[in-house]
Amino acid sequence: MGITRHRCDKCDANAFANDTPLPEGWVHHRSTRNGAQLTVCQSCDEADSTNRSDEDASASDDRLRLFIERIERIEEEIKGANDDRRDVYAELKSHGYDPKIVKMIVKDRSMSPHDRKERDAILETYRCALGEA
Repeated sequence: MGITRHRCDKCDANAFANDTPLPEGWVHHRSTRNGAQLTVCQSCDEADSTNRSDEDASASDDRLRLFIERIERIEEEIKGANDDRRDVYAELKSHGYDPKIVKMIVKDRSMSPHDRKERDAILETYRCALGEA
């Protein structure tokens, strides 16, 4: 039975173990720089785990912040578009056009021909049922 000396590649701590691959609590990690295998003591491994979770949380926080900022920019663009639309309706009203009718035309034009025909058929059916045809 031989005794093996292990050295932590991060803090140079030493540990001795009897014919075991690693002392208890020690682990092997792959280096993120060059892929080399590192032997790390329990203290360094726990510190790395804390740092990794902090980095993950930080990256997650940054990602969330970016999503929120994108949504805020889109909200501003929508507000600007709605202001522009309101100005156009005010302008067409000042020229004597009826905004309600124009809104109906815009809505009709956004519908597919099939949907428009279906809506008109149902509307006609309801008017006939009410005796307004």
